[in-house]
Amino acid sequence: MADSSKSVAEENVLHPLEFLQTLDKMRVSGEGCDVTLKVTDQSFPGHKLVLAANSTYFRAMFGLREGFVESSKNDVVLHDLDPKGVNAVISYFYNSKIEINADNFEAVFAVANMWDVKFVLTACENYLRVHLSASNCLGFQILVHQSSAFSENFRTLLDDFVNKNFMVICQHEEMLIIPVEHLEKILKGDELCVKSEEIVCQAVLRWLRHDVTGRKQNAARLLLAVRLGLLSDSFITLVLFQNDVIQCRGLRVY
Repeated sequence: MADSSKSVAEENVLHPLEFLQTLDKMRVSGEGCDVTLKVTDQSFPGHKLVLAANSTYFRAMFGLREGFVESSKNDVVLHDLDPKGVNAVISYFYNSKIEINADNFEAVFAVANMWDVKFVLTACENYLRVHLSASNCLGFQILVHQSSAFSENFRTLLDDFVNKNFMVICQHEEMLIIPVEHLEKILKGDELCVKSEEIVCQAVLRWLRHDVTGRKQNAARLLLAVRLGLLSDSFITLVLFQNDVIQCRGLRVY
């Protein structure tokens, strides 16, 4: 007779996947849903427990802490979020999949950042890494430095990329629309790689020309970020002092 005291332990490795698939079907059909997220004119049904398990934002909202009136509500109105971002992140909660593309990146990032969804934030960073180029790196750099959601490694990578490729970057349209503070910070950096300071000065003049009326007051500020002592006399005479923005401001920088 077999020893009946021996136990048998087995693990269903498919159980987590099957569990999520069932929950997702329930979400889509509305079965067992106890909350509806309302974003603009769209509604997203869900389960408070699933949302709370995936996000500290919802864990606090649906918990017992005082001050969150939504904890007892079935309808939660979310402001300043794009429905396509909300849909993508909620879908991730239920199926573990997230797709990020040019059309939804900003929306997905805003939702993941507000809800503190680490995996999706990492996916957003990976998306930026894959698509980094001279034509978009400045916008990426601004976004990354404004948010704590990105890794320090990626911040360093972006800064190095901008410094090493500035001569190409300054020829792209994106440079013309960055804030003056960001351009000034780049120009003042000791790691900026250019063949001559004339390239830096030309970048400043090009940025100013893009909106002379609105930017001429920033001319002196940006020119002070240029290493003027490295400019040739001919460049100063034939290019800098002949520039309309410089003339209209009555500036003398050399």
